[in-house]
Amino acid sequence: MLERPNYSSLKDAIRSIRELLEEHGDVVNFDVPPPPYPGGLVHARAYFMAPHFAKAAAQALSDYRHKPIGNRPLRTTHVQSLSYTLPANIFALLRNDIDRLRELALIAHDSSTISFHFGNPDQNCTPPVFLRLMSDDLSTLSRLKNRFETLLRGEDVREDGEFVWDPLFATQAGVIYLRGVERQNRPLDIQIDPRIRKLTLFGPASNRAKVREILIAEVTRLRNLKIRIIPLVGRLIRVFMDPQILSLQERVGPENIRLDSARRVLIVRGDDNLHDSVQEVVTRLQEDHPGNRSLTDAECPVCLGEPTVPVTLSCGHSWCKSCLVSYLLSASDTMFPLACLGYEATCSSRISLHVAQKHLSTRDFEKVAHSAFLSHVHSHPSEFYYCPTPDCPEIYRTAPPGTVVQCPSCLIRICPHCHVEYHEDITCADREDGYEALFKEWTDTHNVKPCPGCKSLIEKAEGCNHMTCIRCQTHTCWVCLETFPKGDGIYDHMELMHGGSGL
Repeated sequence: MLERPNYSSLKDAIRSIRELLEEHGDVVNFDVPPPPYPGGLVHARAYFMAPHFAKAAAQALSDYRHKPIGNRPLRTTHVQSLSYTLPANIFALLRNDIDRLRELALIAHDSSTISFHFGNPDQNCTPPVFLRLMSDDLSTLSRLKNRFETLLRGEDVREDGEFVWDPLFATQAGVIYLRGVERQNRPLDIQIDPRIRKLTLFGPASNRAKVREILIAEVTRLRNLKIRIIPLVGRLIRVFMDPQILSLQERVGPENIRLDSARRVLIVRGDDNLHDSVQEVVTRLQEDHPGNRSLTDAECPVCLGEPTVPVTLSCGHSWCKSCLVSYLLSASDTMFPLACLGYEATCSSRISLHVAQKHLSTRDFEKVAHSAFLSHVHSHPSEFYYCPTPDCPEIYRTAPPGTVVQCPSCLIRICPHCHVEYHEDITCADREDGYEALFKEWTDTHNVKPCPGCKSLIEKAEGCNHMTCIRCQTHTCWVCLETFPKGDGIYDHMELMHGGSGL
């Protein structure tokens, strides 16, 4: 702060004061607003390269009488600040909360505030919002930072301390449902993170509270749906690839009609009508194609007829081209590597991406290749990690302590050793100090165990003790964590060693 003007040239005064400031450190910017100056005082703001430069300048120049301004005293205050860049849509959702936080900051300390301005308009995208937290009191700034970053993280939907989640939310049907909830409760944004099975809400507090209750009620309803087991006899893959089953899957979500090939059953979650519809298809197909028919390599393993426009794989089994294409397109990232379904899905010969590329359109092949890529990532969990920003699809490799990588999509800086947003001025060892004990306490109280194959964490919510890791496909007994290649013998083991499968 400069005292009332007492010099012939404002330009000369500004230059001389900047030179004075630079004696104490590198000045990045020196902002002096144009007149008029209320109360006859000129308020200027200097930005230094580092906080200790600003602190030294403020201490040295407080009440300093500067000759170029008529020996009037300088009034200096070390104001510390933090800068953020927010997407315009997120800022709009948080605007009410930010305004309220700014009011509380001024009440707590009259030199604390939150300022913001919009970026320059761009014809290709909405400009971001640049926001700055400021205070001359470090403890106040720290509290302001924590409160603000809590707003940025959004509100995780929890009940009794647990994330509110259902596998439906990771499917297209679930996303459509959640977007509908958003539209009915604007302004509001629901971020979906299927990697850690979490929903996060952004928007006014009243909207968040209302939507939280809606989501809890929906998950409660989904959890109360019945789970039925339908045994399959004979040509089980024929049942699973039937158009009527695929249509039902599309309507209710693939997680609600699942094939367990090791147990040779369909697992159906839903009401009586859904169960009856699936059972009707299974009964019809098993009557049409009894399991005692002899197997031939010349028979398409999906439609069980003579292959039309046949495609013969390296194992010798021939498929209808249309059946092969449908099989490839139905594959999710948990099904790779894809294997031939000959001999009632017991053929273990892999279907190469070269075969897929030859028989799929460019667009469809890209989808299959992406699923194969995700399968590789998920089966190497100690090597590949997702960007910690929710909904960000970018993936990075792990790296030694002290390394920094920047996400090309959301631009945050990441510590690829700790797998969190980069922790400035804190070593990886210091950050991890005490973390393992807290993490073990959490896993012990949430029915979470590491996969014996890839060490990914698995949380058991319900169902049978036969667990199949979606990343590395290891078949595991949940009780003792013993593994069984392809699931062979696991049910005999559970019956003999643990008295049953847990259902």
